[in-house]
Amino acid sequence: MTPRAWRFVGLSYVGSILIALPFAATGAPFSGLPGLVAGIALMFAPLVSMLIVCHRDGTPMMADLPLMPRSWPWMLFALLFPIGLNVIVAYASTLWPHVALAQGWEGAAAMAEGLVPPEELATQLAEVEAIGLPPVLLTALSAASAGLTINGLVAFGEEAGWRGLLHRELASLGFWRQSFITGVVWGFWHAPILLLGYNYPQHPVLGVFLFPVILALLSPWMTLARNRTDSVLSAAIFHGAFNGSAGMTFLVAIGGDDVTVGITSVTAIAVLTILNLALLAGLRWRPSLADPVSVATKAAAEG
Repeated sequence: MTPRAWRFVGLSYVGSILIALPFAATGAPFSGLPGLVAGIALMFAPLVSMLIVCHRDGTPMMADLPLMPRSWPWMLFALLFPIGLNVIVAYASTLWPHVALAQGWEGAAAMAEGLVPPEELATQLAEVEAIGLPPVLLTALSAASAGLTINGLVAFGEEAGWRGLLHRELASLGFWRQSFITGVVWGFWHAPILLLGYNYPQHPVLGVFLFPVILALLSPWMTLARNRTDSVLSAAIFHGAFNGSAGMTFLVAIGGDDVTVGITSVTAIAVLTILNLALLAGLRWRPSLADPVSVATKAAAEG
């Protein structure tokens, strides 16, 4: 990585540690309103780090932060792919022998048990059942809406760094190395909150090493959307929709644990590995697909 990239990564990691430190020092759970506020603050740490690096170097911020999409179909891809991925992983999780396929909303009921009073839970389930849509479809629509609005806005705080400054600094490494390095850096950046039980309440230490693998495998698809749109907004929408649909598994699968079931599990690693092999084959057939659209457009014009 370039010195500029190292400065950005170092500042982002310091921000992650500082935000997690009060929870680690007091033993407070990374949940509830304090966890939500801290989580949102954490997601803006890469944006703040990017701004600091740009100010120090005297470089224009917008050089790292292209916004206007050059391809709207690929913006749609950025919205729909992460939702489809969560659906696939949710159903793939039910292939484990100790995991059952939920019928109706019992998966949601099992997830909320002990967190919501029984009477309130019954009322909420009756309301969503009255809508008449299958749980997966209703969650997908909700995730799409969130990816385009609040989730996408918050995710922009991260993506301004990962698919903004860092993406540009690693571009010379080529599509796959750029993607995997970004994913690993992004994954280990979560380590302080992963150790607090985020995503892996049953296996926090294992989660520190498992999550970077998942994000490294997810990253090529985000790089693809980022390159084809030439916009950080595509990555923010992708990230927002991914987060918004992450609970899909709990509507589909009953049983299992945080290592075997869900989008942050080994099941997700298996699904993403297959998808990346398919992407590798596709790029062998059409290698220019991995290029930034601005580069491809320029090459076509010169040709």
